[in-house]
This record gives sequence, structure tokens and C-alpha cells, in this order.
Amino acid sequence: ITNGGTVYNGNATIGFASGADNNTVLVAGSGSVWSNANYLSLGVYGMGNSLTIASGGTVYNGNGSYIGGQTGASNNAVLVTDSGSVWSNVSDLSVGVSGAGNSLTIASGGTVYNGGDGSIGLGGGVNNTVLVTGSGSVWINVNYLYVGYYGVGDSLTISNGGNVVCS
Repeated sequence: ITNGGTVYNGNATIGFASGADNNTVLVAGSGSVWSNANYLSLGVYGMGNSLTIASGGTVYNGNGSYIGGQTGASNNAVLVTDSGSVWSNVSDLSVGVSGAGNSLTIASGGTVYNGGDGSIGLGGGVNNTVLVTGSGSVWINVNYLYVGYYGVGDSLTISNGGNVVCS
């Protein structure tokens, strides 16, 4: 979804079934929008799936999102990079529900907003990571932020002027 393109849908999934691996979605450029009325799931059972939001692109979800849903859903990744790039969730955002090695990177002025809780390793996921790096990069959580809720080896890294807000 580039050059001001728009996609509107109900629910969205990247990498649903076991074996649904290495799928990619790119939302890039000012005015480029992917709007989901409900949930966005990245790697329900699949591995190595990715979502990149760059150069002012926007992804909006009318509910929550997760990266790495079920056991075996590993190495799924979201990158939100560049000033003006936004991933906005009305509800919770979970990185590594039960999966392992899933990641969220917010860099170079990117913004991630969730109107509910933020979590890393919510349902027993292991070695899931969030990196917030670079001036202007921010992860905004309206409610709680959990690191390793039930998971093991999960991490949050804030570096080089990145910011994480919990209100």
C-alpha cells in the first residue's frame, strides 16, 4: 500500500495458518493507509511474517493487535519507522502472545499507539522484543505495560532518545 493508496477491511491477518510463513505487507508514503475495522493479527500460527510502516504510512485498527499469537508463531516482526509513520490501535497491543522471537521496532520518529494495555510475552511467549530507538520514536500505552506477563526472556529496550509512555 504505497503512494497514497488505501485499503479498508474488517479483520486482517498476515500469516494465519501453520505454514503461512514469510508473508509481507508494506504501508509506505504520506497518505497511504491500511484501516482495519477490528483486529490485526500478524503470525497467528505462521512464522517470519512482517509488516512495515514507513515514510508517513498509517495502519489503524478499530480494536487491538498482536504479533506472534500461538505456540510456534515465531520471528514475526513489525517495523514502524520514519517521522509521521503511525500504527494506531484502539485497544491492546501484544508482542508474543504465545509465540517466540517476535518483535516490534519503532525507529526514526515512528509512533505506535494503543488505547489499552501493551504487553510483551503475554501468554507465555519467550524471547519477544520491543525496541524503541531514535529521537521522536514513541510507544504510547493508555493503560498498563507488561514485560514478560507470563513469558520468559522478553525485553523492552529504549535507546537513543526513544520514548515509552504509560498513562
